[in-house]
Amino acid sequence: MDLLRSFLNIPQRIAIYFINPSLISERARAQLWELSIRIVPVECSRGLLIRIKKSINPEEQGAEILVPPDYVTETASHQGS
Repeated sequence: MDLLRSFLNIPQRIAIYFINPSLISERARAQLWELSIRIVPVECSRGLLIRIKKSINPEEQGAEILVPPDYVTETASHQGS
């Protein structure tokens, strides 16, 4: 949390944090919710499902992007070549 707070007053800074919510406390999750401009959960069940749960732009909230499993696998195999 201290690391996240340290970047709040730097307008040029863009930071992305990947957090496993099951590994942090409910209090920490609530603080992250307050401090974050966007909350974007990612699920890997039917491919890669990206949901915009919180955004400073109301029209983005609730938007979903589904990347099919074939595309995720293809892209990952080309990264190593």
